[in-house]
Order: sequence, then C-alpha cells, then structure tokens
Amino acid sequence: MSSRTVAVQFSGCEMRIIDGCRLPGRYAWRRTTLATDTIEITNADDLYAKLPLGALSLEGELERSGRLAVRTTVAGQLQLEGLQAEVAKADSCADATHVVSAISVGAFKLLSGGAARAQGGAGALGVGAGVSSRQTESVMRESGVQDACAAATAENPDPQCGAPIQLFLEPLRRSGAGGEVDSSALQEQVAKQAGGVQVSFAAPEEGERWTLRDAGGTQLCELPCQKWVGQSSGYYLQRERAGKKDVATVPMPPAFGYPPGSAVEATYRPERGSPFWSSMGFYFVGLPSAALGAVFLGFGLEQTISGRDCSEFRDCPLFGSAGGNLGISLFYLSFAGASFYWYLWSHEAEVEVKRPGGDARGASAVRWAGAAPSGLSSLQLSANGLRGSFW
Repeated sequence: MSSRTVAVQFSGCEMRIIDGCRLPGRYAWRRTTLATDTIEITNADDLYAKLPLGALSLEGELERSGRLAVRTTVAGQLQLEGLQAEVAKADSCADATHVVSAISVGAFKLLSGGAARAQGGAGALGVGAGVSSRQTESVMRESGVQDACAAATAENPDPQCGAPIQLFLEPLRRSGAGGEVDSSALQEQVAKQAGGVQVSFAAPEEGERWTLRDAGGTQLCELPCQKWVGQSSGYYLQRERAGKKDVATVPMPPAFGYPPGSAVEATYRPERGSPFWSSMGFYFVGLPSAALGAVFLGFGLEQTISGRDCSEFRDCPLFGSAGGNLGISLFYLSFAGASFYWYLWSHEAEVEVKRPGGDARGASAVRWAGAAPSGLSSLQLSANGLRGSFW
C-alpha cells in the first residue's frame, strides 16, 4: 500500500478506494505483540457476521464445504499520522466517506472444508482446543509466511509478513460551506452496518477519568457516555493519567453476542497485578506449598495429641519434633496463602456487557478479557482477494 493517506467510500456492504483523493498524512509502522487467531465459520449467520463484505462471494463455497476458517498472524500496524481532524473540501474527495486510519499486517490463510473444532474453553473469539479433522482441508487463499512474522523489527515488518489483515476506518470530516459531515451520524451508520450495538458505558470510580477512543486514538467521548460500537471496532477505553493513577487501556471486544441494534450496558476494569505470573505462582508454587504445609501440619498435630516424643532422630526420622513440624507447616501455608491472595487479586483487563436490567452473572452477560483491539469497518477477505475485515 502507498504511504499516502488512503480515502475510501463505505456504504452498505460495499467499499472502494477513492484514488484521486489526496489527503495529508502518512502511515508509520508500529510493531505489536505477535498475535495468532482462528475464525471458524460453519453457517450463513456466522459468515455474514464475521465476513460481511465477502459473504456473497464465499456463500457458495461455505454451502459446498460446510466450513470456512481464517487463520491470521498479526505482527504490527501501519498507523496514520499527520491527518488533521478536518480536511478541506475538494471535488476529488467528494465521494470519500472514510480514511484508513490503521492497517494490521501479517500473514493469513483462508481454508475450506475440514471439521469445526470442538469448543474447549472460553476465549475472545470462542475458539477452544478441538479434535483434529479427518476431512480434507484446502487452502483457498493465503498471503505471507507465519514463521516470518516473528522477525519483524521496531523499524519495519518482515517482507514475508506484510499482508494486509485488517483495515481500520475513521469517518472523514470536511470543512467549508455545505461540506460539513456529521461524523457521529456516520459512526452510527457504520456501527449498525458492522453489526454494532448501542453501548452505555458506566461512570468511572471516583477520582478516575476514562475516555472511549477509536483505533487511531481519537477521543470519542468521556465516560459515562453512550455510543454505537460496531463489530471489530478497534475502540478501546483509556484511563487518563490523574494523580497516582497511570494510563491504562481496556480494548473493546471484537463481537458482542447480541443482535445488531441492541442496547447494552458495559462495565470495565483495567488489568491489575500480574495475571500471568500470579497464575504460575499459584499453580506451581502455591498449591505444592499448601500440600506440603498440610502434611507437616498433620504430623505436628498427631505428635502433639498423641504425646509421641520425637526429640530424637531415630524416633521420627522424617519429620522431627512436633514444634518443628508445626513451624514448617506455618511457613508453607503462609507461602500458599500469599500466592492464593495474589492470584485472586490479579486480573486481566476486562469489559463486561449485558442487557439493561440483566444479570451480569447470567447467560445474557458476555465478557472479554485481554482481547486485542480490532477494526471497526474494514476490508474483508473474499474469494477474489481482500475486501473487508476478518471479524
């Protein structure tokens, strides 16, 4: 893709590049944590929800094979810099409605056939560990080499891992008489077309200031507020720096689990502690310590109750005196308790969405933890090439 700003026309389920529209700005490379995802599509509803712009061209293949899957590896983003909030009105840009604000790049494969994997756990995309398929799985289209994506640097992506995976769009605002575009109305329209919902964001805790931002980092509103959010919007919540509170971000989920146009309420919380290391400490240190503490406690209590003399090594060659056993058990149990507390206290960044008046713990509640941001309305992969967003 050219380094110049790309303007597009987005309407309904169609999107086209406006080649003659020249706008200021350039795309700068930003390496991100390597992310690999798989999208399973087994019916028409999944197809139109996850690949809306390419659905028509892929519907026949889905009906024939019974399954489509998209496997992606993202190494980073090309992010737009230098575009002003409002651009001058020009005849060459009259048909443009959006600009490409960011481009996720990496490698992908579009697969057909095989069997859908069994759902083996909750995830941001609902894809769990599954049973390998005995049916033939064919590659319809692919671009980039997954193994090469790890070679991306802070300066450039690897040449073999530069396929566009997802495009992020921002409404284009024009200045001048008669040229003003209602960006909020455009965002609402795009969100609805992208299977979006109307989200009411809860007020932040006292002393904190939170904002909702789009994929390019532009502030959309200050919480509490209400906004339309599309599937794979790339939106995220940001806690602004205030006092001792550092900046924290919570990505919005790529899907909501509710029909398009639904009204939902969202609560949120940033990452706290160290979810990964606290889990490792609990399972590999805390639980073994608890088991050892229980063993030493049992022997210490038995010796205390029975009055058995273990002052000599030959009397109790393994566990020593009752006091020694109780002291050792206290050490291990304290260690186990500390790791358990750290495990409970730590949690990932999380957004929880539910219908108004619904039970946050019920079946209507949908949670996403640690999901990576993705795009609002973006070019999709179709049988003829890249036309939209994967999700």
